[in-house]
Amino acid sequence: MQIPLSQVRNSLLSKVGGRAQANIPNFYALLQETVWTMMQRVDLPSAIRVEPFIAPLYTNSNWLVLPDDFSLDGLVAIRPQDYSEQTEYNSFIGTNQYNIEQFLYTSTISIKNGVQFLQTQLTLPTPIVVNSCDDQDNGTWSAVGQTDNVRIDTQTFMEGYGSVAFDAQAGSSNGVQNLSMTAVDVSDADNILIWLDSPIAVDSVRLTIGSSTADYYYQDISTTYFYQDISAGFNLLSMDLSSASSAGSPDLANIIYVKLEILDTLTSEYTFRLDSVLGMGDEFINLEYYSTSLFLDNAGHRINIPTADTDYLVMTPREYILFLRQFSEIANVDVRPAGAAAALGTYGGTRLDALYDQFAAEFPSRRLLKADNYASGRSGTYFFPGMY
Repeated sequence: MQIPLSQVRNSLLSKVGGRAQANIPNFYALLQETVWTMMQRVDLPSAIRVEPFIAPLYTNSNWLVLPDDFSLDGLVAIRPQDYSEQTEYNSFIGTNQYNIEQFLYTSTISIKNGVQFLQTQLTLPTPIVVNSCDDQDNGTWSAVGQTDNVRIDTQTFMEGYGSVAFDAQAGSSNGVQNLSMTAVDVSDADNILIWLDSPIAVDSVRLTIGSSTADYYYQDISTTYFYQDISAGFNLLSMDLSSASSAGSPDLANIIYVKLEILDTLTSEYTFRLDSVLGMGDEFINLEYYSTSLFLDNAGHRINIPTADTDYLVMTPREYILFLRQFSEIANVDVRPAGAAAALGTYGGTRLDALYDQFAAEFPSRRLLKADNYASGRSGTYFFPGMY
């Protein structure tokens, strides 16, 4: 369940002798410290996330983009998104002939421009290249509104050998467009993906693709592919063609027009970069893992450290009780009056250890690196579902 931090705050302040929040140093960071302390001792069911597994690089179809809260040791499962795709999934797994143990030992996490990728020998379908943004050879990129100095940047890009850089000016009308590309067929795509390198956090952008400037699909995008805020650095953004708005009669088999607009009102000049406009087919594999984040902002976007009482803590009632006890132990050490002894007897010490032991027994870890696969008769060997 989602618990408002205003409610959490009221519960927690009673654990520190009724102190005002202003008198508790780094109150929100202390909340995150409490969650991470819990995660070091038990695996919380509420921390399990499910995200699509995709390869959004046309140059490397075995580089799978990862949420920034993923780590290999947190992997729970890789599974088909639903039973209707089981055949496609089994065919993919059968072709690759990989079990989870091989997957883990032959995969590495790489960071490229601040984005996590999993390099693996599993190869997902290659996306459709609408425009590589490597050069001006496929149509001409030009300014929208107040934007100035549209150019190819061969120093900063996500893939290939360039990106489309543009200097957005102070104001509310900025962007870049290409009106004359070689026609591309994206009728098999479900989503249009782009990489946006932003110098600042922005609220939203608008992506447009069309068969002409009068016949197009468009969508305002306010989150990344993994439903986080668009922040400074490279962001993977997705336009869902099934829910996109349209004008005229756009033909997905004949796309020649792309436009990206920054919808924020900017206060000064900033350089943005657009890279790799791609068409992506249906995602049929999900990645299930233990997230390192249990907080949401008031828009429902996942965050690591809360900043306001309008944010949320995501926990079950059982987890929340443990959270209150763990906060009490930390607070009794970190927030006690100068010279006072840490009163760990109430909620901490052996009593808290017993609560953790009971929780771990009732909710055992589902991490693949901690579990034995007794069903297969191979202790310590982990297989993709459907392989045996």
